[in-house]
Amino acid sequence: MVSRLAAGWIAVLCCIALIGCARLRAVPIESFVADVPVALADADQINGGLADVPLSLSERAERLREMFRAVGCSNDLSDQYDGHSEYPNVICTMPGETSRIIIVGAQFDKPRYGSGIVDNWSGTAMLPALYAALKTRPRTHTYQFIGFTDATRKHRVGSRYFVRKLVEHKGLHFVRAMVNLKGVGLGDAAVWSNRADPDLLLDLSSVGEVMEATLRDVNFRRSEHPLLISHSREFPFIADAESFRRFGVPTITIHSFSADTIRLIRASRHDVDPQLIDPDAYYETYRLVAVYLGYLDQSIDARGAQAAN
Repeated sequence: MVSRLAAGWIAVLCCIALIGCARLRAVPIESFVADVPVALADADQINGGLADVPLSLSERAERLREMFRAVGCSNDLSDQYDGHSEYPNVICTMPGETSRIIIVGAQFDKPRYGSGIVDNWSGTAMLPALYAALKTRPRTHTYQFIGFTDATRKHRVGSRYFVRKLVEHKGLHFVRAMVNLKGVGLGDAAVWSNRADPDLLLDLSSVGEVMEATLRDVNFRRSEHPLLISHSREFPFIADAESFRRFGVPTITIHSFSADTIRLIRASRHDVDPQLIDPDAYYETYRLVAVYLGYLDQSIDARGAQAAN
């Protein structure tokens, strides 16, 4: 019998082959992971971020600020208002050696009903922990960890405004990748592979394989139901990555949904119980994403150098 771990990797690797993205790894992954390139927190610290989930949007924004300050992001912490929403994008910037940017984002708002524990406090609460994991070593890229506002209720208003301001001021060529966290911790990590940049997908699968982490391939089909579709009228899954993807920025969305648990988006009244989150799965997703983000700092530049040659 094929184990759950093996089955997860078979699904992801088959997906990579099917979409024609079997590229060479730009940086040897085994030595990178063995070097422990990030400072990982323990499970109690990570799962503590899910305690006492704030229910109002103002409380969620303030809690996110407090969590960033607690891990040392104070001087580089800012709010970005779009002039229409009452609540801002909350942005923590970790300067690197260059102005090239890797964005890690999650929406902090929630549907009208429910507590929004899965969609998407679980993704938002992980952002400060990822900042803390990466800040201990110098990085080539500048990282921006962003809690986006109004993703659920107003069709990605926060991320769309962020992208528009980048286009107006300095363009998007500085943004080398956007990693979107959406509904993590329900179970093993999953990737929306048919909307992922092939290189970002290969790097994630490579890191997960070496870390022996389960990574599932779970995509989202078209839906004609008026309550399930995004602004594009195509997918029943609203992800801030789409705001960047439509401008050609490489993106990847990491989540934990399945055919059974997608109901937490389809019927937000169900998203009320903290016990929906599997603490072991949540912590393992944090470990995977933290190492993956550290790996991207090297692999993106190495791949660019290969292309130039």
